[in-house]
Amino acid sequence: MSDPAPMTAAAEQAGLGPHVASAFVRERPTGREWLALVIGRGPARRWFGHYDGGLVRYVDGNNRARAWKWAELEFVSIDPRTEWVRSKPRQVHRLVVRVAGRVYTNESRARKFRLFAVRVAVAFADDRAAREISRIKGDEIRRYGPYAVDLHGIEAHGERLPWSSVNEIYLRAGTIAVYRRGDEARPWSEENWWGEVDVMTFMSVVAEFVEDRS
Repeated sequence: MSDPAPMTAAAEQAGLGPHVASAFVRERPTGREWLALVIGRGPARRWFGHYDGGLVRYVDGNNRARAWKWAELEFVSIDPRTEWVRSKPRQVHRLVVRVAGRVYTNESRARKFRLFAVRVAVAFADDRAAREISRIKGDEIRRYGPYAVDLHGIEAHGERLPWSSVNEIYLRAGTIAVYRRGDEARPWSEENWWGEVDVMTFMSVVAEFVEDRS
């Protein structure tokens, strides 16, 4: 395994904290564990490292590493897909990160990578949701895919629903469904989430206001 020192140095320079318990790979034969994942083959391996307060990306071979705090990232998402190998389906997990308009991706079929990607996305969403909720409570309108959220309710395709009328909002199989109180049989709005939509942040934000309305 390549030396993770450039990632550590980049994290320290960016003011990020120490490693957090997330996913790891084990170095052989020493048995040391690094909070980073080696993706790809050959000399140009790509790494994503999850640190307390941000994310580090390291491209092996050029000895360069970049570190970003959560607030600097525009979105973090998980994009699973299925590929066929010898006529058998295999799930591929893809971590997508956008910062300053540039998209970085890593993907793997490894279960450890899926766990790593999920924890990175959750950490990012938790940090961003707190800032988003604060802005909404300051009377801003925030947009997530087809939805607009403000202090008083949620809007989709020009139709508004006040928080007092929202029964529940759930995410299932890539679909967001919003249910109106008194009409739980069918969703008031149902949207498929495609592309670069920060689903986890959206769910954390709306949960704050759906819970508050009662």
